[in-house]
Amino acid sequence: MNINDNEIIEVSSKTDYWAKTKYGEKVKADIDQKTGEIKLKNPPFYQFYKKTFPRINDLLVENPLSVRIFMFMVEQMASNNSLTISYRAMEEVFGKSRRTLSRAIKLLVDYKFIEIRKSGNSNIYCINANIVWAQSRKNIKYAKFNSTVYLTSSEQEGDIDN
Repeated sequence: MNINDNEIIEVSSKTDYWAKTKYGEKVKADIDQKTGEIKLKNPPFYQFYKKTFPRINDLLVENPLSVRIFMFMVEQMASNNSLTISYRAMEEVFGKSRRTLSRAIKLLVDYKFIEIRKSGNSNIYCINANIVWAQSRKNIKYAKFNSTVYLTSSEQEGDIDN
């Protein structure tokens, strides 16, 4: 089925359809029962406030690694603007030492791009919703903490079977 450049790629139940966008992202879809038209449901998005771009540019000049980390966090964050990731994982992702990463993350805190919350020995990075968010604007003031946890293969024991 291919209507308006959208194609159903998976049906997970009688009412749950998935389509692939032109960018290759898998998103939920509805099918109009009368016309057969496939309509994508709220594809993943990030919204940035335009007024924050000068601050992002300032940080890019001061410490490009901080911006790389910030954009990685935005890309990996849950819809509630949070991400739990270890320094070990970030060392692997960025190829930098813990000390270098710590300095870059401190700048993100100083610039108020993120806040750090603790959960046991883990850090939860909360991305400032006044800069970027990934959910409806009406829910932005609420903080639910079911965080996306990012683990690298070296942080896991044993093989993962499919």
